[in-house]
Amino acid sequence: MSTLRGNLPARLIRLVGRENEIGDLISLLQNPEIRLITIYGFGGAGKTRLAVETAQAALDLFPDGVWFVALAPLNSAENLLTATASALGFAFGSSVDQKNQLFSFLQGKQTLLIFDNLEHLLPEAGGFLKEILQSVPQARMLVTSRQPLNAPWEWAYPLRGLAFQSEQAVAQGQRLPAVELFLQLLRQSGQPVSDEDALCAAQISELVNGLPLAMILAASWGRALGCNEIAQEIKRGIGFLRARQPLLPDKHSSMDAVFDYSWRLLSESEQAALRKMAVFRGGFHRAAVEALTGANLSVIATLVDQSLIERTANDRYQAHEMLRQYLQVRLIEAGEEQAARTAHLAYYTSLAEQAEPELFGEQQNEWIDRLTLETGNFSAALEWCQESQEPAHIELGLRLLVATERLWILPLFTKTGFTYLGRLLKLASEEQFPYIHGRAVNLAGWLASLLEELPESRQFTAQALQIGLGLNDRRLVGDAYYIQSIEAFYRKDYPPAQAYAHQSLAYYQEIHDYRGTLQALENLARCEIYNSDFSSAKSTLAAALDLAKERGDTRIRYSILRGLGELGMLGQVIEVEQARAYFEEGLGYARQFNDQFYISHTLNSLGELARIEGQFEQAASYYKEAIAIEKKLGRKDEVVLDEGNLGFALLRQGEFDESKVLFLKNLDLSLNSTYPLPVEVATCLLGLAGIVVSEGEAQLAAKLLGAIHPYIEPLL
Repeated sequence: MSTLRGNLPARLIRLVGRENEIGDLISLLQNPEIRLITIYGFGGAGKTRLAVETAQAALDLFPDGVWFVALAPLNSAENLLTATASALGFAFGSSVDQKNQLFSFLQGKQTLLIFDNLEHLLPEAGGFLKEILQSVPQARMLVTSRQPLNAPWEWAYPLRGLAFQSEQAVAQGQRLPAVELFLQLLRQSGQPVSDEDALCAAQISELVNGLPLAMILAASWGRALGCNEIAQEIKRGIGFLRARQPLLPDKHSSMDAVFDYSWRLLSESEQAALRKMAVFRGGFHRAAVEALTGANLSVIATLVDQSLIERTANDRYQAHEMLRQYLQVRLIEAGEEQAARTAHLAYYTSLAEQAEPELFGEQQNEWIDRLTLETGNFSAALEWCQESQEPAHIELGLRLLVATERLWILPLFTKTGFTYLGRLLKLASEEQFPYIHGRAVNLAGWLASLLEELPESRQFTAQALQIGLGLNDRRLVGDAYYIQSIEAFYRKDYPPAQAYAHQSLAYYQEIHDYRGTLQALENLARCEIYNSDFSSAKSTLAAALDLAKERGDTRIRYSILRGLGELGMLGQVIEVEQARAYFEEGLGYARQFNDQFYISHTLNSLGELARIEGQFEQAASYYKEAIAIEKKLGRKDEVVLDEGNLGFALLRQGEFDESKVLFLKNLDLSLNSTYPLPVEVATCLLGLAGIVVSEGEAQLAAKLLGAIHPYIEPLL
C-alpha cells in the first residue's frame, strides 16, 4: 500500500449545510460494531461529497488510510476486485487467486474503503463486500448508492436535500443551508448578491426540494438570468435544469440525466408502475398506488429503496415534484396519460363518496384529516376535468366536490373549492346530470356566503332552489333554503333569515335527514337569538345538542355550544358562568378540528364575557388571538368588529393611544364597507367619545355621541 493515507478526491467547492450528517456518520464510524455504512438517496443529493468530507474528517480513526473506489465507470460487478486493488495501489503477484491476494494484503490494516456509486452493480456487488467483511475483520466500508444493499450487516443512512425555508423566514434573517448554497454559487460566479436574491433563493430551493445538484444547475445560469427568471424557468419544467458547460459527469449533466440513469436501473414492470405515479399530487396511500398503477408491495419497496419515492408520515408515499414532471413526460410518451388521469379522477371521486357519510359520524375527525391529506390529489383530479371537458369527467368532478363539502367549508379550503366549482359549473349542463348539478350549485352558494360574496351566493342558491323544486328533490330544496338563511344572516337581515331557517328545517324533518335537521336547528337558533326570541333559541339549541350527542356528531357540537354561550352572554335564560363553560367546551372541540372560523368566533365571545365582567386584560388577550386568525382568513368584517371590541378593552385599561388608532381605522373601514355596518360604526364613535372625554373634550364627545343616533335608530 502507498505511504499516503488515502486517495480522497480534492475539494472543488466548500460543502454547505451537512455538518449534522457528518457528525452522524463519524459517530457511526467510531462504533466498531458498525462495519459498513451505506449513504443512499436521490441522484444529486450529494452522497459522494458527503462521504468524502466525512472520510476526511475521520482520517485519524484509520491509521492505514482512507481509500476511494470509483465505481461509476464499471460495467460489471466482476470488475470490482481490480478496481479496489487499483484504488489501494496494490499490484497482484499473479493471475491466480487474486481475491485472496487482496484480502491478505488488507489483513491487520485499519482502513476505510469508500465504494462510490454502487447502485448499478447490485445485487452482485453486495456479495463482494460481504466477502471483504468476512475475510478482513478490521475492514470498514462507506458506500454511496441510490439504493441500500438491504443486507443485515449494513447500516443504511438516508440522505435528502438540504434544509430550506420559506421566503418569509429569509426576510426575517434566517438562512438555512439550501439558500446559503445557492448564494455561495452566485458569488463564485462573480455575481453580486442582494436581499432580493436571498428571497428568490428560498423559492428556488423549495422548488427543487433543496437538492444540491439542482441548485448547482440552477445557479449556473446566474450570469445570464436574474434569480426571479431562474425560478420562473424551473416552474416551467425541469428541462431548464441542465449544465451550461460539459464539466459535470454525464449522469449529473441535467436533472433529466439524473432521472434517466435511475430509470434504466428499473425493470419494465417497475417503469410502468412508476410513470403512472405522475398522476399523484402531494403523496398517496399504498392502496391508491396499487389500484392505479398495478404495483405490488415488491415494486413499491424497490422504488423506495432506489429513492424514487419515499415513505412519509401517515403511511403515505411521495415522489419528488421534479421526478413527477419527468414521469409525466414518460407517461405521455407511453400513450397512457388520458387513461391514467381518468382512473385517478374516478378513484378519488369514489374515495370522496366513501367519506361523505362518515363526515357526520364518530369518525368524522379522522376522515377530515384523511381528506385534508388528499387535497393535492383532489386538485389534480379536478384539473383533469377542466382540461378534458368530457361530460362524464365533469360529472365525476362535481360529485367529488359535493361529496367533500365538509372539507371545502373549512376556511383553509373554501376559496379553492369555490374556484373549482365555478370552473366546472361553467362547463356543466344541468340537463345531463340535474341532481348533482343542483347540489353543486347550492354548494357554490354556501361557499360564496362564507367568502362574503353575498350577491353570488343569492344567485347560486336561487338557482339551486329552482332545480330542487323542479326535481321535487326535498333535500336539495332544504339545502337551498338553508344557504339562503345563512346568506340573509350575513346581510344582517335577520327576520327572513329565520323564515328561511324554518323552511329548511321543515324539509329536512320531512325526509328524516339527520344531517340537514341538525344544521338547520343550529342555524335556526342563531336567527332566533338575533331576533331576540331567546326562549325559543334555548329550546332549539337544546334539541340540536341532544341530536348531535345521539349521533356522535362532534364537529357541529361546538357551534351549538357557542350558541348556548351567546344566550348567557346576552343575559338571557342562561347564567354567565354556564355560558363561559359552554364557550370553553366549544372552543376545545373547535381546536380539536382546527376550525379556525369557529375558534375566532368563540374567542371573541369569551373576550366579550371577560369585558362584561371587567377582566379587560383577559378580554384583550382573547380579542387579539381572534383578530390574528380573522386576518389570516381574510374575514374583514369580523376584524373590524373585534378590533372595536379590543379598542374598548384597551380603553378601560388606560391604553388611550392604541385604542384611538383602532377606533379611527375601523371607523374608516366601516363607513366604506361594501355592505352597511351600522353597529360597527356606532361602536367606533362610542369608543372615540370615551377617549375624548378622558382628554377633557366634552363638547367633541357630545358631537360623537350625537352622530351615533342615525346608525342605531333603524335597529331600535
